[in-house]
Amino acid sequence: MNDGQTFEDAVISKGFAPPRDQIIWDGEVHRFATDPKRPRKTDGWYVLHDDHLGRAGAFGSWRTGEVHTWGDGKREISNEEKERIMVKNEARRKETEKRRADAAMRASRNISYLKTPEEDAPYLKRKGIAVPDGVFYQPKIISSAWGFTKGWELSGIVVPIRNLKSEITSVQIIPDNPNGKKLFMPGGSISGGFHAMGDWRGASHILIGEGLATC
Repeated sequence: MNDGQTFEDAVISKGFAPPRDQIIWDGEVHRFATDPKRPRKTDGWYVLHDDHLGRAGAFGSWRTGEVHTWGDGKREISNEEKERIMVKNEARRKETEKRRADAAMRASRNISYLKTPEEDAPYLKRKGIAVPDGVFYQPKIISSAWGFTKGWELSGIVVPIRNLKSEITSVQIIPDNPNGKKLFMPGGSISGGFHAMGDWRGASHILIGEGLATC
């Protein structure tokens, strides 16, 4: 119970940023960003009930695994409701894992057909850099082939993103158009990911750069 404490205050008391959007009291799982500096990383979740008994719910973080409950002083989350929340969270977790696995498979398959960019590729020429190790070029990138729902075509650099096992988990697409935005694959995992130039495993020194052109 959290007598006299609002749901938002309860979230803040656990070190999270409260949901930025309007709170939804429908008993369903909703995502939110726990870190205000990373608003796109919705690793937090909440489930809230509002009925004749009062208001109550639960919230937590998929990233840390923590779970917290909250009540308005009149109502508590029942054991049955807690169980339903856990079932919904597990279903959401499996859905996210499948989406990431599908994106990783799509990225690996697409990359196998790509070629190393030429020195005069627009992005490389614009940045004044040589061809970075391990990147690719595609003269016609079709959005649907990379999992995007909106239809578009462009040309540009494709940068594989890997995890610590050197497995491809996603890609970053850097358009030739200087006004184009860099894109990440929908559903692909980028948390903790990186692009390595050369074999970093067993290296005595590793240099870390912010982006492709700054390395």
